[in-house]
Amino acid sequence: MIAYDLVCKAGEHRFEGWFGSSSDFDKQKSEGLLACPVCGDPEVGKAVMAANVGRKGNQVPAIRKNDDGA
Repeated sequence: MIAYDLVCKAGEHRFEGWFGSSSDFDKQKSEGLLACPVCGDPEVGKAVMAANVGRKGNQVPAIRKNDDGA
């Protein structure tokens, strides 16, 4: 499963959609099966999303001092 942030063209409403794959999204869009749940606009596209980037695996966590200064 893949989740996309979606946005309608008319009202700029943002909402989330879950699909089996990227091609499932494309197929549903081309067949007119997608619509905004707020205003019903059938012109729905993927919204710009920030990348989910995790911490680098080769980084060493910072050592924190105890409250007593040790």
